[in-house]
Amino acid sequence: RVRHWGNQLYVSLLQLMTHSKLSDACSGMRVFKKVRLPEVLALQSDDLSFSIELTTSATMTNWQLMEHPILYRERVGRSKLSLVHDGFKFLFVLIRVRLSGFLK
Repeated sequence: RVRHWGNQLYVSLLQLMTHSKLSDACSGMRVFKKVRLPEVLALQSDDLSFSIELTTSATMTNWQLMEHPILYRERVGRSKLSLVHDGFKFLFVLIRVRLSGFLK
């Protein structure tokens, strides 16, 4: 339940900061055209925050985005995601990417 609310927080921030209409910011599979590969490889994150950085960058640069809802199930076993540490890291990545769009 906490992860769900955290995802909702990031979706709300993403919508506010980038005018995105996405309903999920942190999960799912991302597929992109080969022409976008240099942009993806230029991203700074190499950990769990990569997903939020890619999503934020894609919304800011007006990629054509399509979303297909997925069903969540309760995780079996231990998660690699730290709610506090990774939660703050996601927030800082979202802010960094958004501010870099203002500086360009």
